[in-house]
Amino acid sequence: MKKTIAGIVLAPVAFAAAAGGSQKARLSVVQDVDGYNSWPMIQVVDGRLVCAYGRGKGHYVEGSRGAYARTSSDGGRTWSPEVCIMNDPGICEGAEGAGRDSSGAALFWMNCRARGHIRHELYRTEDGATFTKIAAPEMSPEPIQVTGIFTVPDVGLMSLWFTGDYRSGEDCNAWGTLVSRDDGKTWTQRTIESGLAKREWPTEICAVTLGGGRILAIGRSEGDVKRQFQLTSLDGGKTWRKAGTNIRDVSESTPSLIYDSETGAVSHYYYQRGPGLLWRRTAKAAEVFDSPESWPAPVLVARGGKKRPYDSGNVTSVAMGDSHYLAYYSGDPTNTAVLVACVPADPMGPRQGKAFLLDEPVTALILPSGKLVSRGMIHGVCGIATAYPDSTVAAGGETRGVFEKTFPKASFTDTDGSPVIDDADEAVAAFEGGARRIRSNDPDKLWSEIVPLVDALNGESFNRP
Repeated sequence: MKKTIAGIVLAPVAFAAAAGGSQKARLSVVQDVDGYNSWPMIQVVDGRLVCAYGRGKGHYVEGSRGAYARTSSDGGRTWSPEVCIMNDPGICEGAEGAGRDSSGAALFWMNCRARGHIRHELYRTEDGATFTKIAAPEMSPEPIQVTGIFTVPDVGLMSLWFTGDYRSGEDCNAWGTLVSRDDGKTWTQRTIESGLAKREWPTEICAVTLGGGRILAIGRSEGDVKRQFQLTSLDGGKTWRKAGTNIRDVSESTPSLIYDSETGAVSHYYYQRGPGLLWRRTAKAAEVFDSPESWPAPVLVARGGKKRPYDSGNVTSVAMGDSHYLAYYSGDPTNTAVLVACVPADPMGPRQGKAFLLDEPVTALILPSGKLVSRGMIHGVCGIATAYPDSTVAAGGETRGVFEKTFPKASFTDTDGSPVIDDADEAVAAFEGGARRIRSNDPDKLWSEIVPLVDALNGESFNRP
């Protein structure tokens, strides 16, 4: 059953799984009372999810806004009654970053704005119900935001921060690190870059530790800069490299990373404002660390509001068990809801598959794994090949030329090494037996059968040309 909340439709969205087929994101509502429930931060403590968020009267961070939290002991299916972390009159307060200390307690940075100044306070909780302030460091320059907390071996806890002016055209922007060697009680601030133009400014940075001194981070871009930044360190955060990525389906999209040390896979979640799409890209961290423009194509996880772009977004994520939990907000200029999507952790790592283009215009094959073998539907196959950047695409003539330009890393092959597969039976026999064949002389009927199957694989990005 679909439920409409704050101007959005709450319903499961399918996305491609590593082993083929489809999985569904399970969505739940953390908070949807009247008001602007927004900017959630999610963590795990003692087997429970803890989601902290702010609530005010609108998007802009001014005036009175309180910070609240709810917990879930059943994987996000139900949530405890709301508790107030802080709600001082005349102060705009809300969660801005989260992590854990060495004991496993959850830590939440709180952003407190009043009279033109921003104060950053760190709160600790062992149960998600009682929050204790443990730090309020004086910082210069004064950050706009302090982001998530992660552990760097032999260094301590680390957060990244940024400051500047979203609206100014001046080169006045900066970012840097905060380090604590005593589980968050005291912090040391360093500036990494300053005097940045807005087009060079990474904001709302999320980072993960890969081991051996390596840190991988992704930063949001502002304004009309339509790609995210990648920041890397080889020495535990002493020095950094910054580069642009190939992640361009963004609009002031806050990144969130989860690293699986067992598989070496990193999952990158971000919310594309405007279209209202929550995307996931999964890659081997070692493969993108030095190649920021090699991120695989995204898979759709969930959808949100589209009435006004910045009234939805800002995903944060955390791993628990074999699932990832993604918190974001969605709604309209007056009322927004805090939501959590639960998706499989995808231990198989990056997605791979095959997409084939054949010639006859009204025949399509859906392989058992959910992969598509299509004849003559170039836009449709492009959609699948985008979901599988390591695809083998069989095509010939002008069609092959289009694919070579669109997917320069894709390989083009036939079962015997020639450039064209022109027989559906040959494709099935060569690549995956037992395929389902859909054949019709009525293109509309054909599409009505194909689209639901491919939607389940590719999150409705498969569009009829």
